[in-house]
Amino acid sequence: MKLLIQLLLIISIVYSLKFRKFLNLKHKVFLGKFFEIYNYEDEIGQPIPLFTNEGELTDDGFIYYDMFSRQVNGEKVGTIITGETSVGKNIRYGYARINDDKFIPEHKYLVDLVHKNEADIIVKLINFMDYDDEVNYNETEIIPLYNIKITKMTNKESIISLEYDFINGVLRAKQSGYDGVMICLNGKNNNNLLNFFISPEINKREDEYGGKDAIDRARILAEIIAKTRKEIGNEFPLGLLVSIPDGYLGINDDDIIAACKSAEKSGIDFIQIDTGETPDYIQVQSENEINGRPLLFIKELSENIKKIPIIIIKRGILRYEDLKTLAEIGVKF
Repeated sequence: MKLLIQLLLIISIVYSLKFRKFLNLKHKVFLGKFFEIYNYEDEIGQPIPLFTNEGELTDDGFIYYDMFSRQVNGEKVGTIITGETSVGKNIRYGYARINDDKFIPEHKYLVDLVHKNEADIIVKLINFMDYDDEVNYNETEIIPLYNIKITKMTNKESIISLEYDFINGVLRAKQSGYDGVMICLNGKNNNNLLNFFISPEINKREDEYGGKDAIDRARILAEIIAKTRKEIGNEFPLGLLVSIPDGYLGINDDDIIAACKSAEKSGIDFIQIDTGETPDYIQVQSENEINGRPLLFIKELSENIKKIPIIIIKRGILRYEDLKTLAEIGVKF
């Protein structure tokens, strides 16, 4: 087992895998050579936007993607994962758009730039609720505010329209040449509409898209995946990004696992777990003891997701000790 763990670690650090090759691997949890790109800061800590207020890539953005698709810390990059890209009408500062055909040329330019450097690129797609920045609200204020907004989407046409925001976004991403797409179900403080549907505190709808049953609250996600798969076929990689639940907006492990199981049945190819980078997610392990929240959730999810890979990006959880612990608690690589 130790040899296997060492081999996986070497693969994850040294070997740049092509994405389709990764999807064909039988590993249960795989730490591939990926790199996520968000806005970055200058030498005095001021943010340098990669995208304009309209969601268009800036000159700095193109330079940044070009630079990081060549190498990171002296190592060749295998796959870049973009920051969240909006498929709907709403946008937040520093994020890209792909909600209209007019954005395809610049996405294609970006993809061609990365491919020229012999790297792959996956785009993350999100639908923002609105322009409100929920960082400015506490949880007590957010819940009633967004409960009203989710409930007001009363007719089937509204739901179908939201679903086709994602479907058309994936089609544009495919047309732009991206090597894959991830649908975002992650996150705190990013006005993620799908996240609000999953939340039992916010989604109090009384139809098939809400209520007490987590499967019903995840129905819109399952329909997006199934309809998208029908449009794009089986060859184009389609993933799901989830966060480790922390109780925010009432979302717990069961809610995320229910959503992931629905996604698996609907045709998702892989699930990425965002383990975070904050002190809240630092694992503290002693011999034969597991106190790390990410490890426990990964094990729980692995026990429920049987047919598709779970991947962990090199962020909060890429250490030899973590690999060893995952193996010891029964996670199958």
